[in-house]
Amino acid sequence: MSSNAQLLKQFDLLAEEDFAKMLGVSVKTLKNRRHDDLPEFVKAGRRRLFKAQSVREYLERHTVNRAA
Repeated sequence: MSSNAQLLKQFDLLAEEDFAKMLGVSVKTLKNRRHDDLPEFVKAGRRRLFKAQSVREYLERHTVNRAA
C-alpha cells in the first residue's frame, strides 16, 4: 500500500477519483457540482479528499426507497 493510500486510510478520507467512481460520474462532473450538494471534504492542493463518514451520510440521504 502506498504512503498516500495509508494516509487516506489513517484519516478516513476518500480520494475524489474514488468518490466519482462510486457515483458513476467523472471527476470533472463532480468538480462541477455545487459545494452544498457534496459531502464534507478537505482541500489538499487542487485535490478534494472526502470524509468517509460524510460520504456514507451523503449516500444515505440520496438513497431512493422504492418500497415507499
